[in-house]
Amino acid sequence: MATWIGDVPGGEKAAAKLLTRVENLLSVVPPRWDLLQALNAGTLTLRQFDELMVTRGIPALEEHVANEARRQLEDKSLLELAQEWPALSPNSENTPQEASIKLRRTRVEQCARALRTLGNLTENALREHVKSRGKLETQRAHRNDIAMFCEWLIEHRFITTNPARKVKLPRKKRGEKKIRFHEFSDLMLVYEAMTPGAARDAFGFMIATAAETGMCQLITSAHVERDREVHIPGTKTNTRARQAIIEAWFMPRLRALLANTPAGQPLMPATRFQIADEVRAAVTRLIEKDTSLQRLCGLRPYDARHSWAVRWLRDKRAPIGMVAGQLGHVNNEMVVTTYGVYIPKNDALLALDPEPVVVPG
Repeated sequence: MATWIGDVPGGEKAAAKLLTRVENLLSVVPPRWDLLQALNAGTLTLRQFDELMVTRGIPALEEHVANEARRQLEDKSLLELAQEWPALSPNSENTPQEASIKLRRTRVEQCARALRTLGNLTENALREHVKSRGKLETQRAHRNDIAMFCEWLIEHRFITTNPARKVKLPRKKRGEKKIRFHEFSDLMLVYEAMTPGAARDAFGFMIATAAETGMCQLITSAHVERDREVHIPGTKTNTRARQAIIEAWFMPRLRALLANTPAGQPLMPATRFQIADEVRAAVTRLIEKDTSLQRLCGLRPYDARHSWAVRWLRDKRAPIGMVAGQLGHVNNEMVVTTYGVYIPKNDALLALDPEPVVVPG
């Protein structure tokens, strides 16, 4: 410790004052060996540094000593930390594909190269970096990935607050709400072209029930209560749990899954990433064989949910409340707002019913 004290800018007077502060640290019961060792090694994190500065009963360190400790911390290579970042939350239920993880790493490493050290990781510096990324969608992607990286830095006590959370971007101007839906025949083309497996079964289940992508992997035999009816848990934010009907064409496959899957096990254990990848691969194969199917470009699994709603409102003239109940909406307002253009005019008065109709068994 003496060698490091002697190197503090300010000479013997500064060293004597610092030695007094160290003695105070040693007098604490129990002694703060962790802070002393970190201070001596130059590896003190910001959280430890702040703790050192406000430790009860210990005078604050001299300003030049505080600056020296902070400088050593800020010189920590941000790129080195970015390369250690796992790019995935350990609490995530769905694992992104390798390409997605690689893209996240690339965004964070670009930021790390631009800012270089933790000392440059400030709200203003991040705002300038993010705004240089081009389109608003790209800026949002960079900001979100950097914010995830900063959360990891906080978890490992390199920083105490997340500066990326304060980087505000303009909201995207919303015009008339548009949805992406496909005709039933096109969805069936993709379904038939998919490789047999859990992802294919999940996509078929979405076409037949309008279930959310993330709900498919939660469905077990216990959720299928009666013929052509299933209990869908629903999400925590947008939709509620409900009893949903299953279109007849999917029932043979569902019965096969019930017969071959152990009780309590998911009938369709596919994550939303796996479903999206399989759908994308099937669309690519179809277009390679028949270029007239270019209309399928960009088809997403979630489009099956919109397609179910449009098909039942426009073609089957189902009551609005019944569709709202199938989708898991609390009332009919969301259905009218989103799919109003597809609702036959003489059925418009049905939208005044504030509660969705219970799906018939």
